Amino acid sequence: MGSAVTPSNPFTIVAVAILVYLAATVLHEAAGHAAVCALLGGRVISVTSVDCLCDYRAISRNRIRAVEAGGTLANLALGLVCAAALALYPPAPPVWRYFLFLSAVVNLFLAGGYLMVSPFANFGDWAEFLEGMPGRLVWQEALTAAGLLVSLATLRFGRTQIEYFCGAGDAFRGRQAWLLTALPYVAGGIASCLGALRNPVGMALVATSAAASTFGGTCWLLWIGYFTAKYGPNAAVDPVPIPFSPAWIAVAGVALAGWIAVLGPGIGPRRR
Repeated sequence: MGSAVTPSNPFTIVAVAILVYLAATVLHEAAGHAAVCALLGGRVISVTSVDCLCDYRAISRNRIRAVEAGGTLANLALGLVCAAALALYPPAPPVWRYFLFLSAVVNLFLAGGYLMVSPFANFGDWAEFLEGMPGRLVWQEALTAAGLLVSLATLRFGRTQIEYFCGAGDAFRGRQAWLLTALPYVAGGIASCLGALRNPVGMALVATSAAASTFGGTCWLLWIGYFTAKYGPNAAVDPVPIPFSPAWIAVAGVALAGWIAVLGPGIGPRRR
């Protein structure tokens, strides 16, 4: 027990992170924006790893706002579903449990971060959502407050759920906590930026969408790692490391290649 336990495998952690961040991106752009646009009568022109271009000429401003809000709400919904599943029916295999944990916190942190920053920023879905909105300042403050609450609640939830993997031994605990939080944060952020490099709009979206949303929105992962490494559990528990998994690594490699090759330049006409 403790420091004698083999730490989690970093290659499996990176693989899980790539799949989680990819799924969050596809959900945000394809299900959150493109699907809502089509359902509400708009025309989807193209979808990439960093944006969704829609023709809004046939729909009302309120329906356009629903499309603009759809990406964040899709991440929020998936995060809540994964969090509920993890709390009520946690899977036995450690890799699947970690996948569910990371899916919950990444999607909720992305949603919370977007709500906190975008309403007062001059870019992003919520800045566009608020264009022409009566009582704009009240909406800005309410959305930012909601984003902060989501992020803080997710931080607390993440701290609780990560204990399953970390144990009580000081040396092992700190290493495990940072492996499970800092490594996926960096790997997921890099994967998101790689997927955005070929987007047809230009390099500006790599910085404002891919890097800002992933590195900025999910930076709360680092706080989970910090608090977990700093503060021990109330009772001694055995840690559960993430094993080496060739299957997860292979699937993540194929998914990343497809992410860069297909969703990077986008589905639909190229825009230059």
